Amino acid sequence: MSYLGAVQAAVGYGAALDAAIDTNRFALYEQVRLPLPENPEAERALALLLCTHWRQRVPLPGPLEYLHPGTRDPGLRGDRTSDTAGGGTTAA
Repeated sequence: MSYLGAVQAAVGYGAALDAAIDTNRFALYEQVRLPLPENPEAERALALLLCTHWRQRVPLPGPLEYLHPGTRDPGLRGDRTSDTAGGGTTAA
């Protein structure tokens, strides 16, 4: 009897977690410093990759693009920021 209660609670928790991730997925990408996907297909591929890694500890196929908190241009990495007025880049 307690096993069935635990399973039902886990199903409810999973549904709540799914809803939270679906609702806040763009904030999630921001918090883990990943660029936003360019289209729905890219988002599905990224979500599958991340969920498989987090759920089953499957290694990532390679490094993901990491956006440093001070980076404004997704094409730049590290401590460089985009100088949008001048069209160039400057070190932060």
